[in-house]
Amino acid sequence: MFAELEIEPSALAVARHYGGLLSGFVLDQQDKNLTKLIGLPALITDTIMMEREQRISLAEEVLSFARDHW
Repeated sequence: MFAELEIEPSALAVARHYGGLLSGFVLDQQDKNLTKLIGLPALITDTIMMEREQRISLAEEVLSFARDHW
């Protein structure tokens, strides 16, 4: 979708585009260097989910992050 809008398809672009609506951000380990640029509380984790267990783990991490920060 971002590419169609001619916006760079990156975590930083998403954070900047929706920044006013966000109070936290989930970043993949690959993008952890963007944490300071995003300027929001961030959960840095593995977001690639190939197996059911990975989906469950990520969901639990995100829910825990949300509970701890809001």
